[in-house]
Amino acid sequence: MKTIMGKHKMLACLVAAGLAANLVGGSPVEAKKSDDASTATLEQQMTELQARMAELEEQLKAVKASEKATKEQLKKKDKNKSKLVWSGSLKTGLEMETNKQNKLKSEFRLYGDAKLDDGWAANIGIKIKSTTEMAGTFSDKYKDGYEKNKILLNAANVSKQFGKAGEANTGKITLGTMKAKVGEGLWLSKGGTNQFLGEYYITKNDIFRASYGYDAHDYLCNEYDGRARWDAAKGKVKAADGPTHTRLLYFFDYRHLFAKKSDKRIVDQYAGIYYGRHQPDRYVGLYGRTPIVGKLWASAEYIRNNNTSRFYAEDKEAEGMYSYGYDFIGSDKKTKGYVFELHYGNAKKAGDWEAALSWINTDQNLFMNSKYTSFDDYLDQTGYKGFGAEFSYQLSKASKLSLIRFWGHTVSDPLNVDSDGNQQGEDTKNQVYIKLTTKF
Repeated sequence: MKTIMGKHKMLACLVAAGLAANLVGGSPVEAKKSDDASTATLEQQMTELQARMAELEEQLKAVKASEKATKEQLKKKDKNKSKLVWSGSLKTGLEMETNKQNKLKSEFRLYGDAKLDDGWAANIGIKIKSTTEMAGTFSDKYKDGYEKNKILLNAANVSKQFGKAGEANTGKITLGTMKAKVGEGLWLSKGGTNQFLGEYYITKNDIFRASYGYDAHDYLCNEYDGRARWDAAKGKVKAADGPTHTRLLYFFDYRHLFAKKSDKRIVDQYAGIYYGRHQPDRYVGLYGRTPIVGKLWASAEYIRNNNTSRFYAEDKEAEGMYSYGYDFIGSDKKTKGYVFELHYGNAKKAGDWEAALSWINTDQNLFMNSKYTSFDDYLDQTGYKGFGAEFSYQLSKASKLSLIRFWGHTVSDPLNVDSDGNQQGEDTKNQVYIKLTTKF
């Protein structure tokens, strides 16, 4: 039965093949050849299509990998925008003065800057300072000294930049604890002040700055508690161990930039004028900086004070309470001061060196103390007249060794006297300072 059915199937196939051959006009052999050719072509196309699909698959993988890498880079970039970047410096040195009260100084500063989104930024900073005064001989075998350690909040502020920095009609506002500085620092260069600072670029070369706030005295950690107390025995307020009272401090500053640094100009060339108040004193100042030739350049600042020292003659209790005021008062003469410096070089990399010559002349009572000037080692209410020299050598990209030498003396106004009617004597103020500075 199976054999018959098999024969029938074979016969049916032959009939079908014959019919197909008749329909196409050829023999069964020719049809088979045609089918084989079509199959070969189809297989070739299938092979090419598979190869193309494999190629597209590889390209798709590459695109996905590139897209993933781009997303990670963008994510990392966004993360870096708000990342806190740390920088700082270490200073240590030996200061030898005319009065032989030599000092060993160490100072540590640390700053953190964070760029946030939409032009916002934050800045924090702290300063730790240690000073050992080698006062003199305690006995034949021992030398005594005094140590003072201080911690100061130098910066804690937030700022907002409007537009691209340095372009015309752009500005910036900063609010919080910051360094207040104007000009070349003869009058004001002090960290830790609480200020509101606004900066506006009128053009690319003209900038106007205004700062308003209060000065700074107290440290986060110090030897005194700074509180005034009632003295029952004397029936009045006992002077505080240190300053707890702050004074109004503000300035308005305009600067014009003539030329920026280039291969021929080692520093910016600019000039400026400012008006400021450190209550109750008022200051007007002129300043500037210019390259001369090659690596030679100069800087200068001139200031005048309206001299309100007589104000303290009417309120001696306030002077004692807050450690403010001048020791010698009485003169109505306007006080003035200036500094002129000639510089050579600008040490940046290992092996570089730089030098500076300075001439300083300030009247007695130009400043109430030495806390706010860049020249705090020489300038205070006693006045100063003299010149100095500084030589610095860059030991490495981070470290610089400096030798500073000043020769000068105090300046006295004969109309200024103390509470006992005595004038301030003129004292020699010479100094040698060997300093190592390391930035990181």
